[in-house]
Amino acid sequence: MGNYSLNFYKGMDYGLDPGKGEYSLDLSPSQHYSIGDFGFTTLPTTANQLSALSSKLNTGAKTMEINAIQTEVLESIPKQHWKEIERLKKLTGVDLTLHGPLVEPSGIAQLKSGRITELDETYKKQIEKQMLMAMEAAHQINPKGNTVVTFHSSNGLPEPETVVVEEEVDPRTRKKVKKEKLVAFGAIQQYGQQPAGTIVPVEEDYFEGTGIDKDYKKKEKLMNEVLSKRNEEIWSDLLRQINFNVSNGMEVIEEATRPRVVGASSAERENVTKSMLESYKQYTEGKFEPREFEKIAGESSEVLRQAGLEPARAMDLLSRGDVYLRRAYQEFKDAFNIAYTTAQRTGDKQQLKKLEELRKSIVGKVKQYKNDPLKMKEFAATISKGLNILSHAGTPQLLKPLREYAIEKAADTFADVGAKAYKKFGKHTPIISIENPPAGMGLSRAEDLREIVETARKKLKEKLMREAKLSEERAEKEAKKLIGVTWDVGHINMIRKYGYEDKDVVKETQKIAPYVKHLHLSDNFGLEHTELPMGMGNVPIKPMLEAIEKYNKQMKKIVETGQWFNLLKGPTPIRETARAFGSPIYPMQMQPYWAQVQNLGGEGGYFLGYGQMLPEKHFSLYGASFSGLPSELSGQAGGGARQGRFSGAPME
Repeated sequence: MGNYSLNFYKGMDYGLDPGKGEYSLDLSPSQHYSIGDFGFTTLPTTANQLSALSSKLNTGAKTMEINAIQTEVLESIPKQHWKEIERLKKLTGVDLTLHGPLVEPSGIAQLKSGRITELDETYKKQIEKQMLMAMEAAHQINPKGNTVVTFHSSNGLPEPETVVVEEEVDPRTRKKVKKEKLVAFGAIQQYGQQPAGTIVPVEEDYFEGTGIDKDYKKKEKLMNEVLSKRNEEIWSDLLRQINFNVSNGMEVIEEATRPRVVGASSAERENVTKSMLESYKQYTEGKFEPREFEKIAGESSEVLRQAGLEPARAMDLLSRGDVYLRRAYQEFKDAFNIAYTTAQRTGDKQQLKKLEELRKSIVGKVKQYKNDPLKMKEFAATISKGLNILSHAGTPQLLKPLREYAIEKAADTFADVGAKAYKKFGKHTPIISIENPPAGMGLSRAEDLREIVETARKKLKEKLMREAKLSEERAEKEAKKLIGVTWDVGHINMIRKYGYEDKDVVKETQKIAPYVKHLHLSDNFGLEHTELPMGMGNVPIKPMLEAIEKYNKQMKKIVETGQWFNLLKGPTPIRETARAFGSPIYPMQMQPYWAQVQNLGGEGGYFLGYGQMLPEKHFSLYGASFSGLPSELSGQAGGGARQGRFSGAPME
């Protein structure tokens, strides 16, 4: 009996192994998701969202997200389209969500100079209106439900705190350990010489060695130290400027009114000074021109001339001194108001008491002196006294951490939008779902979103109790329902570029999991903001889903794949998503799964086609079609007939 062996073609690699599928996420059987659990987005660049939605529904998707991230696109969609979208929703039975416009909810707008940003209340109100427009559109497409509307926590805001992971040697164990370090942070100047709302980068002080490259765990202490120092510097500069103007004003006035006649009595000196100030008062009232001063000043004019000071020059000096003092007074008022407002905001009762005592001690004199040129010297002395008291009253908080400030302002916006929408739509108010932007932008970490949501819910609760007259319990319940988080797994994966790993991405998800109402799925490699179908990058989606689904299993999972469409020119990634998540092919929720049969039909995973099949030239040379006949026989081939049919000459 001869030796022989049987060789069977074993098929493609990974063909029937759900744990080793090329794009599979290696989920357990209990984690296999139906393809109906996923939603897809419409094209964001078209205002014809009705047509875009209709085209996407041809894929069979059960959930779709209307993509209105561009404000000009949102405002270009006719109101009739929203009504038709609602009818299409009823007809097809799909669930719809809406991605609102990319706006900056904190109201911090980029200036044209491109170097600094500042708070613009007008811009903030405009943002609220755009967000409300998105809420109204969401209500139109689902008037009997609560449509999820996604807004970013920030858009264009610089990163308030730059935190990186670096390796260093532990001096005790001599082993390499990874530590989080705060390498930069920003503050926003609420008051001072620069416009309110100006963002000030807090950088390392190399001269004094008070750097900011410190342990992130001690960031609160560090930031307080740095900001306290910067506050003192800014406040000192402000007071120094006031003192400069007061001193200059007093010096110039003294120069103009000081008699220079040797041997003059004190009465004569006082008389000259009084005469000068009275003349200046008449001048300020428009009763004469500087050149007419000699006629008015009388003896004072002669005394000044003998002392070497021309009367017109004296008048000019008094004008300059007056300007210095008025500028100093305005700056003093501003400084006082800064200190008072800051004390009110922080609830510093002791500071408020000191400032109130200061105000009472000088306000009467200031009102009496400021418009009376005869009292310029007393006016200067009063400002100087007030400045001295103010300088010992403590340093107000001129700088505030940018993160804290932006969270407060963004929460205000979300609460305002939620309250106005609730007033209009009641129990069918769309849900505000706050999305984390790509890591590297402002307010992109889990802790940032958690604080925004909690602050916004608290503010919304207070508004609902005050404006909608809801009970505290009902208002709290509604606020919790109406404000939540859209967690973008691809955006948070981008913290890898700062040295973080899989476990850190998962930890971020665990922090925010209780607040998540909506999910955006996209894959990348943690460096750039790319959006690929899941399974094509390194997003650790399996433990992330496990963390989120402990709190919410019913959330919509929207697949966002911008680069898949734009750069790879791929179709709607339904098959890729089903393959990655191990979705069952049939509706019985059992095998086979898409991850097991990645390429139905039997072709290889990298099929490049059959090459040049049925080439046209082949048939023109060797074919037997009518087109190959000579023209005299109704064909297309020329020649032959001119040389004789039996000459043996080939056709042209």
